[in-house]
Amino acid sequence: MTLTAKKIFNFINVGDCFSTRPEPLDFVLPGFVAGTVGGLVSAGGVGKSTFALLAGVAIADAVAGADMLSLGLEKHGRVVMLAGEDPDNAIHHRIHELGAHLSSAQRQSLAEKLRIAPCVGQGVDIHDDEWIVQIEELAKNTRLMVIDTL
Repeated sequence: MTLTAKKIFNFINVGDCFSTRPEPLDFVLPGFVAGTVGGLVSAGGVGKSTFALLAGVAIADAVAGADMLSLGLEKHGRVVMLAGEDPDNAIHHRIHELGAHLSSAQRQSLAEKLRIAPCVGQGVDIHDDEWIVQIEELAKNTRLMVIDTL
């Protein structure tokens, strides 16, 4: 019996890297490169969920002007947030209060581009194949996906 190694590594041509300029990095948020997984970690109660919501608003706002964090983003797109800590009513309160600071055009833009799913009590398990398939489907054509909290 002969074992054949399966090719799993795709090496970069270092010589080509020296001679060709790469495409600019596409940052979704400062320090978060598009197409990668990142984490926002800190002690409880410091505002991670609020930051994630405001960052999501800034990314989803194609009309511009709803960047309350002054991130200065150049690219915008769909945002999906899976909220595992707050029930529907708490999220509704946050969005309602946020809307008071937005124009009608901004609210319309966000209504189209920002999707938030309260997941409290739903047993979301990122190790379960059925949940993984659902999450992967949601991530398609999405600029930012937030899973709050792992």
